[in-house]
Amino acid sequence: MTRANTDRPGRSGTEPLTARSPLGLRLALSVCGEVVTIAATVVFVLTDHPGWAAVSAALWLLVTVDLVVVSVRLRKNRQPPSPWR
Repeated sequence: MTRANTDRPGRSGTEPLTARSPLGLRLALSVCGEVVTIAATVVFVLTDHPGWAAVSAALWLLVTVDLVVVSVRLRKNRQPPSPWR
């Protein structure tokens, strides 16, 4: 049986009408990740653990990239408030 021949039922419920974007939560988690990874990097550098400092710095870079991506997506998806609400 091919994918085109399968009969799937339509959507049920109100998912498309009430769906919320998870970007706000992802933004909050990215900000928390920034704080934690910056603190970890500083602590590992001060305690002379270069390996762990490099790992936390790499995670810091990853979290920063995610924060930028989330910020761009939030700005792109932002819509002006409706006067009819």
